[in-house]
Amino acid sequence: MGLYYFLRYQRSGSNKYLWIGTLVIIFSSLLKPTDGTLVWFAWLGVAGIHIVFKKKDPLFNVKLIPIIISTAFIFASIYGWYKFANWYNDTYGNHQNLLGIYPIWDISWNDIGYTITRMTDFWLKGYQQYYIMLFLGLMFITYLIKWKKLDSFLRLFTLFVILGAFAYDILWFKAFAVHDYYHLVNVIPPVFICLSVFEYYERVIAVRINTKLRNTVAIVLALMMVLSIYHNRNIQHERYTDPIFVYINPDLYKVEPYLRKIGVRQQDAVVCVPDPSPNMSLTAISNKGYTESFNGDGYNIINFQKMGAAYLIISDSSYLHKPLYQPFTTKLIGRYNGIYIFDIR
Repeated sequence: MGLYYFLRYQRSGSNKYLWIGTLVIIFSSLLKPTDGTLVWFAWLGVAGIHIVFKKKDPLFNVKLIPIIISTAFIFASIYGWYKFANWYNDTYGNHQNLLGIYPIWDISWNDIGYTITRMTDFWLKGYQQYYIMLFLGLMFITYLIKWKKLDSFLRLFTLFVILGAFAYDILWFKAFAVHDYYHLVNVIPPVFICLSVFEYYERVIAVRINTKLRNTVAIVLALMMVLSIYHNRNIQHERYTDPIFVYINPDLYKVEPYLRKIGVRQQDAVVCVPDPSPNMSLTAISNKGYTESFNGDGYNIINFQKMGAAYLIISDSSYLHKPLYQPFTTKLIGRYNGIYIFDIR
């Protein structure tokens, strides 16, 4: 959406589109700065080249001062959110979320090799269907070969997207071995590579070939979309059913009505264990609270109780005898399919 309004701005020169685009980019970047700003950075790069080299293009009507003001607002919003997040974490003793970089230079060569191996052996099939990835590789080769014949804006914009994603990969590479969602930024470059090549196809090739061949190309692309959807369906099914991805007791997804029945309100803070993640079990039961993720001497159930946690929910009976939790298991108020609920107020 932000890119759409920036494109409207560059074609019309009307500042109102720039301000709308700026607002949308602010919202998207506050959700996730790395993903939300990549397209904006790419557009900013192209705009900067037009301004610095004074390229004459009737479809690129941009001015330096409005762009500087827009950029300042976006950076100020991100910085303000960053400061607020740090203040909030300091106030409530929660530093689970990454608010910095995880650069490649912070890990050893062995860890770099392990990360690459994990990406190619474990994460690769989750990126996309293999035949689709081969097709995307061919699109990238075509993008390089046909560089001079591609649309001048698209080829340059796509180049900045690729460079931005590469910079991101260097700055957050350390997280790639464990967290597949950190790879999401790398979905963006193939999209614009394909757009650049498809624009060339429509402008130069499609007008020269017969209807039958054009329809064949359209059918092949449609089949690739269906293949992608089917592949996504299989990956989703695997993630929610394969035992290696089941980190919490599955009955937690069913226990919420029982919790409400025995008086555990949705707004009550709870401690839910075992759970190695910050939120899976809490999401399953629709309660705010705490898990055992990132626990330490100053961040565990003892502190959580002082901060207002009202209930302890144990979904593995072995935890009933753990020294850390045993003092909080004296007031059992409910039991559901091996899930124990204790009042710790």
